[in-house]
Amino acid sequence: MHILVTGAGGYLGRALSQHLLAHGHRVRAALRRPTPASTPLPEGMEPVIVGDIGPATDWRLALEGIDAVIHLASPADQSGLDEASLRRITVEGAIALARAASDAGIGRFVQVSSAKVMGEETPPGRSFDDSDMPAPATPYARYKLEAEETVLAALPSATILRPPLVYGPGAGGNFARLLRLALIPLPLPVASIDNRRAMLYVGNMVDAIRRCLETHPVSGGQRFLLNDAEELSLAQLIGRLRISAGRRPLLVPGPAGLLRLALGPEAGRRLVGSFSVDASRFSATLSWCHPFDMEQALLRTVQANTLNGL
Repeated sequence: MHILVTGAGGYLGRALSQHLLAHGHRVRAALRRPTPASTPLPEGMEPVIVGDIGPATDWRLALEGIDAVIHLASPADQSGLDEASLRRITVEGAIALARAASDAGIGRFVQVSSAKVMGEETPPGRSFDDSDMPAPATPYARYKLEAEETVLAALPSATILRPPLVYGPGAGGNFARLLRLALIPLPLPVASIDNRRAMLYVGNMVDAIRRCLETHPVSGGQRFLLNDAEELSLAQLIGRLRISAGRRPLLVPGPAGLLRLALGPEAGRRLVGSFSVDASRFSATLSWCHPFDMEQALLRTVQANTLNGL
């Protein structure tokens, strides 16, 4: 297939493009601007400059000769955007692309949303699943849900994927901060934090996206939560990260407030609370198995980030 990937210059976009190329697909990378020489695109990708993504983006050239579209483009940092700008990119940009794809006769379309459309936390012993009513609690999550609705209205054959936190070699954001904390060679007071946090290894994420394209139309018109095959508590996660780095866990009981102090109130709250996801319907519907278990995923992540001097 000849596949258009938006957001191809970002963390997930680069990993996805390399994965698709490795599986024999052609990849056209939709970019806002040319990539700098210091961070070239993976070899074999065909760049096309589309400018800022929004309601006025002209997608005709980018979609010429394309068989499938994967829409990843999304503001990586929402802190500097007002809500109007966030909605213009997230919602109006998605609907413009979906309509252009429909006009071009392209039925294979994957819209990458977020598990956050379901809410911010799950109570103990409870997981979000695909049958739950979404309850977005932030502007970003609300606009992600609105984008889902508008894309499916314009292109009913589209597939919506709702991943949780995506991690892996080179991941930034909250996971990078957590990894730096985990690798401090001191005891950490997290042994008593018995929550559940959904995460998705980047290698599993890109394989799931490819599976949607290759099993279309089975995946078409549906919304799926995604998750790794195993969920860990914060204490288990930090312990396994340390073991992956060849260290002892060194976890001791302590108040959750210390973690909030170390990571900041918002990141600390998210890591201490539970966010559990049941993604079994995706695997059952598409006959898909995770190519990486969590032990492999964490080991690859720690090794790569250690080599990069984290």
